[in-house]
Amino acid sequence: MTAVVSNAKMDPLPGPGSPAMMLRIQSLEARYGESIVLRDVNLEVPDGKLVSLMGRNGVGKTTTLKSIMGILPQSAGEITFAGKSWRREPPEARARAGMGYVPQGRDIFPNMTVGENLQLCVTIYGAKARERMPFVLDLFPVLKEMLRRKGGVLSGGQQQQLAIGRALLTCPKLLILDEPTEGIQPSIIDLIEDALLRLKREMGISILLVEQYLDFVAAVSDYVYIMDRGTIIAEGKASILADPAITKHLSV
Repeated sequence: MTAVVSNAKMDPLPGPGSPAMMLRIQSLEARYGESIVLRDVNLEVPDGKLVSLMGRNGVGKTTTLKSIMGILPQSAGEITFAGKSWRREPPEARARAGMGYVPQGRDIFPNMTVGENLQLCVTIYGAKARERMPFVLDLFPVLKEMLRRKGGVLSGGQQQQLAIGRALLTCPKLLILDEPTEGIQPSIIDLIEDALLRLKREMGISILLVEQYLDFVAAVSDYVYIMDRGTIIAEGKASILADPAITKHLSV
């Protein structure tokens, strides 16, 4: 396969005017058993920017996120987050350091109420989470209305808002989202789009988004990477998503 690489790359570091990088992945490799699933993955997320990773199903996007979070050990390469190199640290250490992860499928506690799901983060993260609670409830007003409802009875869109809200209560420096629009009705997708733009604008949170909904990615992203067969084949500003040479790698 011939790689299609945009010329609109981020400024290299260091250098005058270059953005500070919250996350930098260099030559990342990951395996399941003897099978190599990620090959020479290079990706950067600057401070306060939203970067999207796109590609067909099964090309390695979720595996990339799991490697960043330490759920799947990397077999080679370098992951640098907030100025520190991470290689063997467990997921909980990365979460404490400021990685907020919302996995595909949301992974809320279905037998706990919305309030209990949120309060759990306050119990773990203390005063900072408590101070952020009003912002989260303002960002997703439906959560305030449903504090006493069990998570398992919420709609898919409501569960996604709960999952993102809960991650925000960990006060992340980097918010990592795996396909937040999957199975969600259009009105909630619009709400999540507005929420992500607000997080960048008001909180300055860096965001790494795995997503397949092209219009959503184009609306929220500062930069986009395209993955195929476990490696990055194209990258550039969100405008590259109008290029047929790029979108052919996204069609099913």
